Amino acid sequence: MRFPRRSNDVLIIDDDRALDLETLFARAGLRPIRFYDCESALDYLHEAEGKRHAAPLAAIVDMSLPVNRTDPTPQPLAGLSLMEEIQKICPSTKLVPITGHGWGTYANPGHDDVLERSGEIGMTGWITKPASQEKVDRLVRCLQPVSFAWASFELRQPLSRSRRLLLGALAFVLPLGLWWTLTKFGMISPIFLPSPLMVLSDLVRLFADGRFLFDIGASIFRVMAGFTLAAAVAIPLGILMGSFGPVEAFVNPFCAFVRYMPAAAFIPLIILWLGIGHSQKIAVIFLGVLFYLLVLVAACAAEVRTELIETAYTLGATRKQVLFRVISPAALPGILESLRAMIGAAWTYLIAAELVAAQVGIGYRIIEAQRFLQTGVVIAGILVIGVIGIITDLGFRILIRLVSPWKE
Repeated sequence: MRFPRRSNDVLIIDDDRALDLETLFARAGLRPIRFYDCESALDYLHEAEGKRHAAPLAAIVDMSLPVNRTDPTPQPLAGLSLMEEIQKICPSTKLVPITGHGWGTYANPGHDDVLERSGEIGMTGWITKPASQEKVDRLVRCLQPVSFAWASFELRQPLSRSRRLLLGALAFVLPLGLWWTLTKFGMISPIFLPSPLMVLSDLVRLFADGRFLFDIGASIFRVMAGFTLAAAVAIPLGILMGSFGPVEAFVNPFCAFVRYMPAAAFIPLIILWLGIGHSQKIAVIFLGVLFYLLVLVAACAAEVRTELIETAYTLGATRKQVLFRVISPAALPGILESLRAMIGAAWTYLIAAELVAAQVGIGYRIIEAQRFLQTGVVIAGILVIGVIGIITDLGFRILIRLVSPWKE
């Protein structure tokens, strides 16, 4: 075998431009590579073989194809000859014909040579026109058992939705299983680590007490207020930093100086200045998030390709138009990802603020439970923060998908 391993690349060789197989296979978790003639596909395979790249998982081939790039006329059974060549170059690649026309004409008892050649190749399933997501998913399930488990560890290869969900579920099930085992067999005292059922019981009791819902609402309000204020300052200032050298030279040294100061160290001063109400907690979140987010936004703006800016100037755009209609939209996906990352940091600063001189909030509830050795309540409060974090993260993912669909 001349290829060192197999990937989850799928070669699609078909001259029917209306047949959008790329989207269907991409949704199934594979990486499609499209060709419209036999010559282009073979050139790609020979080049990949020379560079010792991974062999494609499968080749989806129409039976009637143009032989080369210069002549677009489809030749009957050119696809069958192509599959024979592919089998010689990379024997591990599964071969799948596209049927619906061409193949139905030739693969019948009146053409014994065609049947003999196709039998020697050993095809794996087929795709019939018109193609659908259901047909592609069914085919992918036939291809996966052979190599998909390890092919998923190829660099930057997409995962199917089912595999992604399975791995995500395992990330929760394995720690939960370890937790249950440690408490079930008495390896750790319940004082230090209660069982999952005990924590669940404490969580139900907390929600039965209306005060905990008020604590959750207060914490969410503080996080959103502080985070929104930080974003309102960091996004425009960060875009200016990433776009104009003088602004970056002026702001960045001070930003770097303050960024390494822990926000929790400012809590005594903020209490002196603002008291112990909502404003103190919001200020801690604002300071904790602002300077990190500023650097991230500036980096997103600075990474906008120079070619885009130069093209806009060439087309007659003004500096203001380039800033608002080129740099800002191009940096938007990265800015949203930065916001998504920093919202988690906002919660850590909130809990730090609520642990000191608080009268309401999840952090206050956690520290109160710790004083009375109510470890189950402490863990329940932490789990509630985690659930809120997952919901927030999902919301940002949806927002990113809606605002910048070209990233998908």
